[in-house]
Amino acid sequence: MPAHLSDRAHDALDRARRERRPLLEPEAYELVQALGVAVPAFRFIRHADELRSVDLEALPGEQVVLKVVASGLAHKTEVGGVDIVPKERTALHVATARMERVLGAEHDLDGFLLCELVDHDRALGGELLLGLRWNDEFGPLVTLGPGGTDAELLADQLEGSRAATILSPTLRGRLANSLDRKTFLSSVCTSRRGQPARFDRSALERVLARALELAEEAIPHLLGELEINPLVSTDGALVALDALARPGSGEPAAAETRPTAQIRHLLEPHSVAVVGVSSTRMNPGRLIVRRLLAAGYDGRLTIVKSGAESIDGCTCVPALEALDTPVDLLVLSLSASQAVAQVEQSVALD
Repeated sequence: MPAHLSDRAHDALDRARRERRPLLEPEAYELVQALGVAVPAFRFIRHADELRSVDLEALPGEQVVLKVVASGLAHKTEVGGVDIVPKERTALHVATARMERVLGAEHDLDGFLLCELVDHDRALGGELLLGLRWNDEFGPLVTLGPGGTDAELLADQLEGSRAATILSPTLRGRLANSLDRKTFLSSVCTSRRGQPARFDRSALERVLARALELAEEAIPHLLGELEINPLVSTDGALVALDALARPGSGEPAAAETRPTAQIRHLLEPHSVAVVGVSSTRMNPGRLIVRRLLAAGYDGRLTIVKSGAESIDGCTCVPALEALDTPVDLLVLSLSASQAVAQVEQSVALD
């Protein structure tokens, strides 16, 4: 069993897998806490009538967050399954009964959560998304980026790739560099105009380190996916306001089939062929050739260009099939309409 997972978390995953369902939110909270992330104080009830036995004083504040719990309902807010209600038994009973009546007609409800209303920065950048999942090409991955209702907006404004950090357990020792390269994450961990940083950088790094460890140990056989959204900071502590999780397959990951050894051909190619180089102007293909030469590339560099013998001192061949031997790296500097045929041709020649 993964070092950070409690017996209760392990049991919740086993139970959900046997019942072929996602974890309920209270069960997902067990996984959240394994990452060193706090969860709001909460009470789980099966139906509105159980409210009479709930100790409301155990929940801080004068208001509570009421959330429907249903394994088949992921986006609760969009269907009216989340409400902020005064911490008063009658008001909570009315709100819970309404959700039972409205949502119970279309969904199988497992119950309701009464959660502490956590004070946090609701401005842009005050909420993050932390996810653990499996990818067939790269294995277990951990993602950290904009969360809450701002996630799509911020991803669009920051061109997506610069907004989120995607990490593999193999990069565990390079967390700091990965965070530094992301404009969004760097900004939320930086004090600006006399205001404190929204998130503590060291706290995020600790949680990411544990997330990478859990991903490596538990995905995909034990844990299929875990998403915390939003992840917020309050009084310096990281708190998960919502969590979704699904169990793993129960089977260990298949033996390594990805050709990771071939990556060296991309990073350190001994031979390169470039398609799409102009002999008369500085187009993108020719610029690639020039930059390779300027960087001191000393491997075999061939240009695929009919009607030319040499460009910038590099030998030209009329077509891919004219290459005397396969190359480590093939660069296609072509329009999308042209690239498809060249990809199909290169695959056929492989």
